Amino acid sequence: MIRRPPRSTLSSSSAASDVYKRQSVNYAAMEKWMTESDKAATGPTLAQTSQYLYKPMSWDQTTAAVLIMNHGSSASDLTLKFSDIPGITCNSCKLRDVWAKKDIGSFDGSYTATSVGSHDTAFFIVSPA
Repeated sequence: MIRRPPRSTLSSSSAASDVYKRQSVNYAAMEKWMTESDKAATGPTLAQTSQYLYKPMSWDQTTAAVLIMNHGSSASDLTLKFSDIPGITCNSCKLRDVWAKKDIGSFDGSYTATSVGSHDTAFFIVSPA
């Protein structure tokens, strides 16, 4: 008799994915079999400490809403480069802080949000100056 894992849906692929979600990875056992060159090539696995999400706010994509998230365990300064936001072509951009409901000003190339708390966000509207 073949034993199958419990299924949460009728989809055939969900049973396997449910099992994989529950499995933990034993990194100590993996490292035991890795050679020194394998360990050096892979290096330590580190999670990102910050990331941003954006959404175009105008039909011509010259204005965007940007949410910057601090995933770190302490407050840190997060820099937003305007060239990293798809559709934003301005070098000098105007920023509005959505949370504070006020205009911050115009900045050239990038803006640094200072002391963004651990697991906190900064939310901006970026538009041409």
